[in-house]
Amino acid sequence: MAEDIPSTFAIMPTVPVRGLHSFSPASEELIMSRGLLNRVETKFILNAEELEQVLEPLPSHYAVIMTQSAPQALYENLYYDTTDFHYLNEHLCGKRPRFKVRFRHYIKRDLSFLEVKKKLNNTKTIKQQVPVQYRSEDLSEHLDFVNAYSAIPGERLFPCVRTKFQRITLVGLDSEERITMDVGLCFEQGNEQVDWKKGIIVEVKQPRHRPRTPVMLALRGVGARSQSISKYCIAASLLHPNLNRYPHLNLNPNHLRFHH
Repeated sequence: MAEDIPSTFAIMPTVPVRGLHSFSPASEELIMSRGLLNRVETKFILNAEELEQVLEPLPSHYAVIMTQSAPQALYENLYYDTTDFHYLNEHLCGKRPRFKVRFRHYIKRDLSFLEVKKKLNNTKTIKQQVPVQYRSEDLSEHLDFVNAYSAIPGERLFPCVRTKFQRITLVGLDSEERITMDVGLCFEQGNEQVDWKKGIIVEVKQPRHRPRTPVMLALRGVGARSQSISKYCIAASLLHPNLNRYPHLNLNPNHLRFHH
């Protein structure tokens, strides 16, 4: 079924982000110590100018993860849900615990994982993952894993939305933090594609919520407010007009270009 959602991500050009040259590359040891699969996530939506202002004071506190000598890594996710979008509706209703099931591909690294994310009542997020063959997207081959962690059996899930983006990742030099910045966002289903080029999703990942770390203070300095958002939910809401959209978000049409 996944063949119905084509992938053209590998040909997308790199999105430039100003200010990254000031960051030192993260060592493998530092990267491994900042995995944070069990974490609290705080999310924000910025534009390019705001992101540049946020990055300016951070090079002495964070290092950047380099992928093939570049700070941008190419990601592609294929999300699974039920035919009536059960997981999407749980998120839009704010239900906890709630789940996401997806294949994630690290394009430059030729790596793929099947992941189940669980958002707990205490705002913690736990991610379970298993490596799969690169670009594999057949859920039926991994039902034991999915059924061990997903609230809905894998037999009831189907591929529904693909998200593609470039990710910049910072890791704390002295703090247990991982900051991801997703740029060049693109959402696909079938022959329909939505580009959300001006919106940048920033996630601060911490073992517990710490509001006064350098990145959190920098985000506060540009007036950024945390949002309960998900790339999957934004994509599904934009690609399916019959679904509930985010009433609390301004998905500005100026951020979008539609392709049919």
